[in-house]
Amino acid sequence: MMIKYIKKNRLFFGLSLAILILLPSCVKVPTYYQRPLKSVGTHFMYYGDNNKVIVRAKALNTAERHALFGGHIQELHDKDNRPLQIIYVSIHNLTDADYILCGDDINLKQITYLQLNKLMKKTSSMRRLAIAGLGGGGFYALCYGMWQVVLSPGGGILITVFGLPMIGCIVGGAAAVTLGSIQGIRSIVMNRRISKDLKEKILHEKVIINSGGCYEGLIFVKSSDYKPQFNVTIHEKDSGEDITFDVDLK
Repeated sequence: MMIKYIKKNRLFFGLSLAILILLPSCVKVPTYYQRPLKSVGTHFMYYGDNNKVIVRAKALNTAERHALFGGHIQELHDKDNRPLQIIYVSIHNLTDADYILCGDDINLKQITYLQLNKLMKKTSSMRRLAIAGLGGGGFYALCYGMWQVVLSPGGGILITVFGLPMIGCIVGGAAAVTLGSIQGIRSIVMNRRISKDLKEKILHEKVIINSGGCYEGLIFVKSSDYKPQFNVTIHEKDSGEDITFDVDLK
């Protein structure tokens, strides 16, 4: 009897299968692409040269912020919805010595890597996966219970439930669960890309700038804590002698 029912409703089953196959490709989850710092490495507001150590810096404008973070720049705001200040700093070491740079050597109150990472991870991956799992279990229990209630005593096969074929309910529920799971997986991928990109770009740990080497990175500061004039100090690795640059981004 089931085979006859399926043959009779070929079009319906075909459309149901198409939904399961095609809907996952239509899932819209925000994407994130890593963009190199060199894409904004021009037109500096500050240039300083001290004993063959060159420091360049600038505050990124809207176009440069968008070039690095795309549509995610809307997430780079403080709790008062004011955009964070993003400062690009590059240091070229043309001396014969090695130098050390730490975040504390830049006298600005900076947003840490962990704070920024949490701020930019707007998509809750685990929540999506949990909802999909709970939804799938709940939907299966509901359909199974309805099936048992309305089965005829003679063992006949359920044709409709509230005007809808039972198999349609199952297919629809499976499609919803599939979408939730795919969204969760894609969110995990996006959040990992964000974490990796931020860790590479932000100054979050001690950096050694070897002789002939270069460092470039970003500093994130709340608008309320930002000041266009600040100092950048680097320390010679062996002697411990300091070189300080008075940066002015006015």
